[in-house]
Order: sequence, then structure tokens, then C-alpha cells
Amino acid sequence: MLPKRIMLLFILGLSLLPLPAEERPWRLQAMAGIPMGVGVSGEYAFLRPGRFFQPAVEAHTGMFPNMTMNGDIPVSITGSLDLGGSVVLYFRESGDGFYTAAGYDWTWARIEKYVDDSDSIEPLPYTVTSEFQYHSVHLRAGWRWIWRWGTVALDGGYGMAFFDGDLPVMISADGKEAKTYREISWYGSSDFVTGLVVRLCAGVAL
Repeated sequence: MLPKRIMLLFILGLSLLPLPAEERPWRLQAMAGIPMGVGVSGEYAFLRPGRFFQPAVEAHTGMFPNMTMNGDIPVSITGSLDLGGSVVLYFRESGDGFYTAAGYDWTWARIEKYVDDSDSIEPLPYTVTSEFQYHSVHLRAGWRWIWRWGTVALDGGYGMAFFDGDLPVMISADGKEAKTYREISWYGSSDFVTGLVVRLCAGVAL
């Protein structure tokens, strides 16, 4: 516990140093958005005076909270993980203001649903479990604000996700399991879909 507290105090001390924004290339942030869920990110900006743009690289990880979506048969998300990164271009020497970015994400989720089978003559309740994953690429544009050590960024854009339409499904009932595959489609497609990407980040510049 003590080393963690010392590290947090060290980071806080660095962030409070009276350095201008252009001397703070690191951005450590909490983030929320689609498709990454809720998580953390780290960014390093290669700030050099006199250049038309200032490049940066960013990596992040996130997850969606476990939740149940009610319907005729409730479906639960019982686990998820997102890993991704971006190449970012700022247009100010201070590494704030307007920016554009191109990114990649790998997203995984475990989905479960419980079926009570109450309509059968001899009901045999069963659980259906599946793991769904996809890769996505996206282009974004946004704005970053930096006040001394604090930083906030908001961006959005458009992305394309690629997935396998043959979804593995595990059916469990009465202590027995059976595996099968089910064809799925997302907005009418069995291999890719397009949609909006949104991110909100807040943290410290170091």
C-alpha cells in the first residue's frame, strides 16, 4: 500500500510543477466511450516547436460494466475487454486544441442468457453462453483542453467493425454441455458494420 501512495504523490507532485503545456508530453486519463467502454488511456505527444503538426501516440484499455438487458428473455453481459491505440495529430505546438486521429480496437464480450423453458411439458431450464469479439478501425476529430496540469479531450468520428458471423454458443443444462454455432448479423451484415465512435477523456498532463 505504501509504495502505491508514494507513486501517487510523486505523480501529483510532477503534475503541479509550474511547467507550460508544451513541456508536458504525457497525458494519463480516465475515459469513457464507444467502443471502448470505461477505462484508462495513456498518450505521449512528440512536441517540437516550428512544425505544422505535432504527432502523438495513444494506447487504452477499457471494459463495459456487467449488465442485464431485459426483454422476452433477459441477456446479460458478464465480462468484457477492449484494447486499442491511436495515432494522433495536433495542430498546435502546445499539443492541445484541435486534433485528428486514426485508431484501432479489439473488443471482446461474454454474453449469457437463462431460459426457464416454462412452456415445455417437461421444463428443462438451460443457460446459453457465447463469447463475441470484433476488430474495428476508426477516424476521429476532436479538441483537447489543458489547464496547467488538468486535461480534458472530447472527440468523435466514424468507424468500421469486422466480426465473424459464425458465433460459438455453449448450451448448459442439468450438468451437461453442448457446443454449437449460430449465424448472426449486425444491422443486416454477417461480417462488418459501420457506426459512430465517441470518446471523452479527463486526466493529468505530465
